[in-house]
Amino acid sequence: MPDRTGKPARNVLVPGGMGFFGAHLAARFLATSDAQVTVVDDLIDPGALRNIEWLKSQAAPGRLSLVRGASRSMLRLADAASQADEIYFLAGPGSGSHRSLDAVSLVLEAARRSGRTPALICASACGSIGDPQSASWYPEGNLAHFAQTERLVHDFAGLHHLPAVTLEMDTVTGPRRFDESSDWVARLEYSILGGRRCRVVADASEPHDVLHVSDAVQALLAARAYLGKTAGKRYRVHGGAAHVITVGDMVQLIERVCHRHAKLDTPWRKGGRALPSAIDDPQFSVDTAWMPRRSLEETVREIAAFWHVHRDAVAASQPLPATSRVRLNETRRAADVPVKAA
Repeated sequence: MPDRTGKPARNVLVPGGMGFFGAHLAARFLATSDAQVTVVDDLIDPGALRNIEWLKSQAAPGRLSLVRGASRSMLRLADAASQADEIYFLAGPGSGSHRSLDAVSLVLEAARRSGRTPALICASACGSIGDPQSASWYPEGNLAHFAQTERLVHDFAGLHHLPAVTLEMDTVTGPRRFDESSDWVARLEYSILGGRRCRVVADASEPHDVLHVSDAVQALLAARAYLGKTAGKRYRVHGGAAHVITVGDMVQLIERVCHRHAKLDTPWRKGGRALPSAIDDPQFSVDTAWMPRRSLEETVREIAAFWHVHRDAVAASQPLPATSRVRLNETRRAADVPVKAA
């Protein structure tokens, strides 16, 4: 709930905050706190402009600020970081377009020079890698960038005595995923709902830990709330046995919940490997009492509900060829986005 104690509202900075994960985090702050939220984003990711409108609809006047084109204007980013009490770095596919390690370094340096001691919360969200223009997909975590960011954040925090915590997750999914190519669950579900064929090129028996984005956001907030225990630690955040599912079983779950038949180019249906009976690293739940609230079935239902309402926007938000992105970026930089500038 919003803070009614009379304390000054804290300032929260979310680089990449117009991406999937960042927008959900910003929305949670706007809905459940009095925090002043500053979002840094280049507005390149699919769905970014729609997320601006979504966040605007939830923000009281003066509570939401947007710093646009920060990778081209480092002074703006430094100014935003110098006011922050909490900074949330979100790495991985679909987390937002602001992923440069140079920019992360600048945020950290600005925070140090500000004289504040901001909490640094760094989280990864895995997705899928593949050709978004083809019918094939495969789930695979791309944590190379996160590993570099995680190391940078912890090294910097240790050197300058700043509280920092990093969270590594497997698959984060849910509604408001406009770019299906960066989320294997959404991509699979959108394909089944749309009657499209898809060729699975991954091991269908590989288990994955799948979290609803609202539970992932709550994990970030729990890490901050229990900073006395979590500071300086690296966690692997799991939803437990009830959230572990193979790709093949996910296909069957979507078919059952959505009452659609998957058109697959591969013959597999059943016979996956045994799933783990328990999470292998429960320390985060021990330290923060965090537990996921959304079941896998609820997650699938919410993705389906979003697709039914926004299917045209999803189709229009798929990644463009690189030659088309230059003209699109020029249009977005010139667009009048009515969000307060930092």
